Amino acid sequence: MLLARHEVERLLPQKALMCLIDTVLELNGEAITCAADASRPDHPLRERDALSVACSIEYGAQAAALHWLMQDSSNAARGGLLLQVRDTHFFEERLDQLAQPLIIQARCALASSEAARYLFRIYSGERIVSTGDITIRLT
Repeated sequence: MLLARHEVERLLPQKALMCLIDTVLELNGEAITCAADASRPDHPLRERDALSVACSIEYGAQAAALHWLMQDSSNAARGGLLLQVRDTHFFEERLDQLAQPLIIQARCALASSEAARYLFRIYSGERIVSTGDITIRLT
């Protein structure tokens, strides 16, 4: 484990329950791999006692933002914007019913000082949960 939850929360603009990433498992200049527990009962994105797979976009966005911020460890974002979501595919219905924690991989496809485009893939065990292409901007 490279970063624990309290260190992740220090970097991301999402705080307390909205910080969905629990740990950073791997990191290099192009990609990040994180872990998260989507089954927690106090999950802030639950709706009608269910956590839709559409929420995996937020997991991908937080992993991407974390990667971008970790390229310069002195960074910490005050806020962020999800500018674009493309080519997203969902292979499960709900995140909260998966037997194993989520493994979130985000790979930087293009970055500038203004924004970054990431491809994400989320697993639970050997099962692919979702994939997508997102563009983010941190402030």
